[in-house]
Amino acid sequence: MTTSDAGKDLMRQRIAQEIEDTTYAYYVYPHMAMVPDYFLRYWDLAEAVCDYFDVPFRKPTLTKPEELEALKVTIDKTDNNN
Repeated sequence: MTTSDAGKDLMRQRIAQEIEDTTYAYYVYPHMAMVPDYFLRYWDLAEAVCDYFDVPFRKPTLTKPEELEALKVTIDKTDNNN
C-alpha cells in the first residue's frame, strides 16, 4: 500500500511536531516545575517514524491486574523450586 505525497508530507509534519514538542518540553517544563514524560513522547515519535516508513509498530500496553497476578504466581512457583 503506497501513500500519496500529501500523506507523506503529513507524516513528516507529525514527526517534526513530535520532535519540536519534545524539545520545547525539555527546555521549558523544568522552569514550570514540571517534568516531561519522555517515555511516552519517544513511543509517540517511534510510532510516527514507523508509520512513515511503513514498518509495523507494536506499542506496549499497560499490564492488566489479572495479568500481573498471573505473573506473580509464576514467579513465586519459580522461586519456590530453587
